[in-house]
Amino acid sequence: MGPGALPKNPVGLRSRLIWALLVALCLFLVERVWTVTRYRAELLAAAQERVLDLALRGQAAFDQDVASAKVTLGILAEREADLIDTPACGTLLANTLTAAPNILHLTFTNTEGVVTCSTLERSIGQNYMDRPHIRVPLQSGTWHISDLIHGRVLQEPTLFVALPVTNASGDTSGLLLARLNLTWLSTFIANNDRFGETSTVLVDSTGEYAAEFPPSDDGSTQIFVPNIARASLARSEGTAELEDVNGRGVLVGFTRLSLNNAHLAVLLDRDAALASINRALRETLFAFAAICALVGAGVAFGANRYVVRPVERLAARLASVGHGNHLPPGTPITGVKEMQPLERAIDEMVLRLADRERELRNANGHLAALAAIDPLTQIANRRAFDSYFETVWRSALETKSTIGVIILDVDHFKSFNDIYGHIAGDQCLRDIAAALSHEVRFERDLVARLGGEEFVVLLPESVPTYIESVAFRLRRAVEVLAIPHSPTALGIITISVGFASHAPKRGDPPGMLLGNADRALYRAKREGRNKVRGDEGEAA
Repeated sequence: MGPGALPKNPVGLRSRLIWALLVALCLFLVERVWTVTRYRAELLAAAQERVLDLALRGQAAFDQDVASAKVTLGILAEREADLIDTPACGTLLANTLTAAPNILHLTFTNTEGVVTCSTLERSIGQNYMDRPHIRVPLQSGTWHISDLIHGRVLQEPTLFVALPVTNASGDTSGLLLARLNLTWLSTFIANNDRFGETSTVLVDSTGEYAAEFPPSDDGSTQIFVPNIARASLARSEGTAELEDVNGRGVLVGFTRLSLNNAHLAVLLDRDAALASINRALRETLFAFAAICALVGAGVAFGANRYVVRPVERLAARLASVGHGNHLPPGTPITGVKEMQPLERAIDEMVLRLADRERELRNANGHLAALAAIDPLTQIANRRAFDSYFETVWRSALETKSTIGVIILDVDHFKSFNDIYGHIAGDQCLRDIAAALSHEVRFERDLVARLGGEEFVVLLPESVPTYIESVAFRLRRAVEVLAIPHSPTALGIITISVGFASHAPKRGDPPGMLLGNADRALYRAKREGRNKVRGDEGEAA
């Protein structure tokens, strides 16, 4: 081909520009779709972690309810003479029930399983010896927590805590039963669900019977139980992605209730969890289509020899944007008046992309902070405590140092909320959290909120005398706040404190230390509250 000769099959400038532009836009689209898809996967993983966290917190709340019911039954069992006296028994159970919101009904049966006294009058005279939750504790003479069963009288899902009652001679004279109030599960979800499409399901240990809170309108969850059971029976806890009977995707976080081997599952509508990212994906595709239409029209009407070089510069700018090199808005590109609207559109696109990326980084940083901080008190949450405790335990194994754990509970906090309101209750918890934080070593110790009105303090590399002194200082720090609470002995908010220390050895379970501190706390509460008790019985 000689100088100045043209190709035999020349390709028009407009076609060349259109092809080049399509390639650049396709690269940009792939990058955007990949980014949105990755974020969708991250959001799905966060939602799975959320439902598992809700399930674990629900298990902790269930364990607390059972523990509270056991304390109530233990107190009642000491009044055996009143229990076997039917008129006195009715009054005793009714009065006790008013002070136990976590219990729906209290019942006393004789040794034959016949109900002689109950706050549920319809059950009096019924013989329940054929039910395992009656027969097993009467035969074993020990505590028993029932599986999830269908109540015979109320025809509702039911869980019982049972305690045999003995007389002065040590012989069994009857059985006390507490029917747990399961409606707290609906409130628990309402208070902790940020997606708005979450429900809780209790599944019995066999995987054949379930109860949903709040109940579904169409009863589809009961049909869905086998799918949940297959996932939850295989592991003690975890997550699964299933389909319900209507073909909708459901995220399930489940955990096994250690006290009776039933299963607690939290269900989340997958589409609800991903609604925002799906909407963002559609908007990205629509915006891309609009940009393609705008740029294509400009190229079709402006492709001639007078715009070749300006278009080349424009293509270079787009390629630069595709590689993340953003020029300052308003930088001249072509110098062609007719192309200035396109340049402004590109500037706006660059600004939107930069804003979107900045928002994404901020959102990720915010989510990471929320995962470790209790939103009410702004101190560490249960997840942060568990993570730090695991690290401290491993370090103590290597250094052979002693770990201290202090668990404390705000005395009579429920009545404080009832009298002064939840806003005052929230402020009370914030004040207590701040006071506790001021009494520990900032660079080493950790103050965390376990949930509700319960806090925990972790003291790594500490001697027992220091741990005990911190426990006393914490109790005093809350007392000094002098937050008014008229029903208490001092007329102010106080705390009960339990502490324990341990130098871990290989094979020691980490939960042993927490359990010792928790038992010390219950001893402090049992002995009058506003006390400090250690795992070996030290008294305030």
